[in-house]
Amino acid sequence: MLEVARITHLFARDKLTYAAMDGKSYVVDHTVAELEEKLDPRKFVRIHPSTLVNIAWVREIDACFGGKLLVRL
Repeated sequence: MLEVARITHLFARDKLTYAAMDGKSYVVDHTVAELEEKLDPRKFVRIHPSTLVNIAWVREIDACFGGKLLVRL
């Protein structure tokens, strides 16, 4: 069991979904899309097709070339 408040972000890579927290990544049994539906949208935001971010951990957002954003946790 992972404490949701400690998860900094969730991401998909190589057909698996991971929850990142405390500098480690843990495989979870749901897709990013499923997690997006289950998690509170006021706390987790989809910033990329393969990434959800816990906004409580966002420290900085910078504008990049081409209208993209860089999110620092």
